Amino acid sequence: MDAPVVSIDTDMAAARAAELRAYADSLEQYGQTDRVSPAQLLHQVGPVYEPYVNAKAGEADARKAAYQRVAKQYRDAADKLDNTRTGITNEDAASGQAIDAIATR
Repeated sequence: MDAPVVSIDTDMAAARAAELRAYADSLEQYGQTDRVSPAQLLHQVGPVYEPYVNAKAGEADARKAAYQRVAKQYRDAADKLDNTRTGITNEDAASGQAIDAIATR
């Protein structure tokens, strides 16, 4: 009876990691776009609404930071996938021999 083989489709893993990074880039880019700058908004509504404009600027900063955090999570997931792929690829032969040695005892 042959021992089962543990493996990963390295091409698929690399492609998925690239997809995750591309999505992270698009999220980050989307989060960086300002709909209306605080200066433009202040010009449109007047100085009476300056507290409102400042609050909106704070919301925009928080939104940008949130998009950056989510983009980082996607990049971290891509890194983990790449590290797993690299580890399995580089250590596959040695690990296979070690598993075979245990299985044939």
